[in-house]
Amino acid sequence: MPTEPHNPLSTSVEHRSSELSLRDENLHLREIIALQESRITCIQEIGVALGSTMSLDDLLNVIMEKITVLMQADRSTLFLVDRDQDALWSKVIQGDQVNEIRLLIGEGIAGWVAKAGQSINIRNAYQDERFNSEVDMRTGYQTRSILCQPIRNHKGDLIGVVQVLNSKNGYFSDADENLLSALASQAAVSIENSMLYLSMVDKNLELTETKIKLEKKIAEVDFLYDIQRLIGQAVDLQDLLQLVASKALDISEAELCAVAIREKEHLRLFSLRHEEEDALRIFHASLDDGVCAMVIDTGAPYMTNSSQDAVLAATGLHADGLQVRHIIAAPFFSDDRCIGAVKLINKRGADGFDDDDMKLLTLLAGQIAGAVAAILSRERQEKANRLATIGQMLSGVIHDFKTPVTIISGYVQLMARQNDPDIRKEYAESVLKQFDQLNKMTREILAFARGESSILLRKVFMRSFAEDLRELLSRELGDRGIDLQMETRYGGAVKMDDVKLKRAIFNLARNAAEAMPDGGTFSVVLDRDGADAVLTFSDTGQGIPVEIRASLFESFVTQGKEGGTGLGLAIVKKIVEEHNGSITFTSEVGEGTTFTIRIPTDPDQDD
Repeated sequence: MPTEPHNPLSTSVEHRSSELSLRDENLHLREIIALQESRITCIQEIGVALGSTMSLDDLLNVIMEKITVLMQADRSTLFLVDRDQDALWSKVIQGDQVNEIRLLIGEGIAGWVAKAGQSINIRNAYQDERFNSEVDMRTGYQTRSILCQPIRNHKGDLIGVVQVLNSKNGYFSDADENLLSALASQAAVSIENSMLYLSMVDKNLELTETKIKLEKKIAEVDFLYDIQRLIGQAVDLQDLLQLVASKALDISEAELCAVAIREKEHLRLFSLRHEEEDALRIFHASLDDGVCAMVIDTGAPYMTNSSQDAVLAATGLHADGLQVRHIIAAPFFSDDRCIGAVKLINKRGADGFDDDDMKLLTLLAGQIAGAVAAILSRERQEKANRLATIGQMLSGVIHDFKTPVTIISGYVQLMARQNDPDIRKEYAESVLKQFDQLNKMTREILAFARGESSILLRKVFMRSFAEDLRELLSRELGDRGIDLQMETRYGGAVKMDDVKLKRAIFNLARNAAEAMPDGGTFSVVLDRDGADAVLTFSDTGQGIPVEIRASLFESFVTQGKEGGTGLGLAIVKKIVEEHNGSITFTSEVGEGTTFTIRIPTDPDQDD
């Protein structure tokens, strides 16, 4: 077979073609290497970025940005599983918009992957019946290829789905699937850590909120305890409101506290300013004047931090000269009837009052309601009893008047028969002394009638007083199986308000009877020690509990008595002190109690 002649030109062309092919292959390999290096760098960046934040939103943004670059995709979305709603949600979408997406598990491509737990690689989305084209139609976006994979935690539980759209190479390859799977595993660890961190943050927030609530509750309990203690220390309404208003100013940081009490024809207002906490001012206002009147009328609390509204609400003397900026007020009730309101004006160093201030004020109003109602009731009863007491004592007063009148009559008759000027002058001075005595007795009666004096002193013989006591106490104690024993060691005269003193003794006897539910003995001894009358009352009851002995004579102190008000012994002490006297007691648990009252027989001799 003849050999073909050598063609140098053909050999050169082949050599040239081989060089070009090698160069193209080399270039392609370099592009692949560059791509892999870029992906490795991007994966490293993902690792650094994922370790730099615990914010779930920031984490999702980082993951999506890096996955979009690595997968050479148009956009990507990471969905998290919401077990409570059986749905997928995402706050991150690549592109210009960041919105929340929610899909039911089983809905769309991502929902199918979540339900099936399998990866899916779709080259043409519109040829897949699971694809929902509504989003494309609504936004104008054109979805072509889709790669979607489940994200699982270390236990294998599904926690999310990652979805990438539109590969720049036309469709996603097997290598892309492997890469996305690796990225999904890395993302799963970071998402789990972020969720754990957020869970811990939520728990810490819950613990902090619980601590704050507990501290508030403790502060409220301390506040109520302080108010109750102040109520126990108060001797009258003015004293009570002075103590309570001062405490309210300290706790609320207000500039002024006012308490309004509804009376028949007006409001009685007690006002205390922060810088003058020892100067309680007392005003009167009409029943329709100011915020307190409104709160009492409606029975509803009121709060405003608007200067204009506050000025309108603080009419009359209620603001006490302040430039009003903020007001809160709360009503207080007795037997479902609004009897008054507490008001605070101007929060010091703040933009106004808040709900916590209102809650505190409402607690204060509720706490003082019973004490105010009891004092008001006592005041009304004392006023009602005052004229009745004068009527009951009128015969005794007339009897007391008879002595100086008889003496005056005698001296006047002697003066009529006496011609000696010096003796007549002596008789006249004696008459004037008796007129002075009559004037003093008259002033005492008028002072009592006007309320300027709380007791009406007159001469009472203890022997007669003892007989009245026996009759009074026999009725109270006899039906309870209690033996009344009385001993009168001193039967002489004592200047006293016998009506009030009987009331005090009756309270002691009633307390003794309640301490002897199964019967016993109540002993009364009337005696004298120097210039004092000494009245001793003993029972064979259960004794006074040790824990209340120190505060026994304070208002509202009681224990173990159904329906007890805790006012009985406080009233007894007040009556004794009005006589310039004293009351003490001794008690043994299980053996009984003895009260001793000492009052001067004639207070005038001490002047």
